[in-house]
Amino acid sequence: MIVNGLTIRPVLVSHLVPTTGFIVEDKKACLAFSSDTGPTHRFWEIVNNVKNLKAIITETSFPNEFQDLADVSGHLTPSTLDVELEKLKKDVPVYLYGGKPKHLKAIKKQVAALKRKKLSFLVQGKTYRF
Repeated sequence: MIVNGLTIRPVLVSHLVPTTGFIVEDKKACLAFSSDTGPTHRFWEIVNNVKNLKAIITETSFPNEFQDLADVSGHLTPSTLDVELEKLKKDVPVYLYGGKPKHLKAIKKQVAALKRKKLSFLVQGKTYRF
């Protein structure tokens, strides 16, 4: 699908209910958005094969202590995010969203402990350019 000069390709991801991520690209850049997802393979396979990938946006909804809930509901914890990011073969920034507000402080602490240089949380109201 092409919208305002952008090519938008849907990508199925793993979630309790059917959910789609997106690859959004123009002639200069590509952005991958996973949507709500648990561990998945197809998304990373596609992401690793796109040209001009500038960033990835994915979720981390629960802290590690809620791994069972994350598994049954199709979401990521910092621990499963770390495993998912091992599938990424490109050196691009990864931005996170979707942390449950009640657990956001714990999630941020656990994500920081992963010590991944290009991993950060999206900031509400901030404009990102890729």
